[in-house]
Amino acid sequence: MKSKNRLLWDLTTEILETHGDIVDNIHIIEDDSRDGEIMRRIYAKTSDNTGYCFEVYKQEADVENTANVEEGHVYYFDERWDDFDTGGIDTAIEILNEYGKLTV
Repeated sequence: MKSKNRLLWDLTTEILETHGDIVDNIHIIEDDSRDGEIMRRIYAKTSDNTGYCFEVYKQEADVENTANVEEGHVYYFDERWDDFDTGGIDTAIEILNEYGKLTV
């Protein structure tokens, strides 16, 4: 079973592949400049004009020495951004699931 972090990563992948980096009120920026880590920052605005900014990371992991490894990677979520609302990973999945229909 996929973690919610992995599901969020897969949703951003599907959106990037099918819609590109901007679709309606969602903008995904990918940064792979870190060694062994890829970060995607997502800006989203809901129909009630609530603005969110969150990040999802995919990092290569040592399978034998790291907990929560999925297919050789660790996935994690962060949303600590001033001036943006926070809703947690469930809200992030709900917003992105409008464009990428995946489930846990």
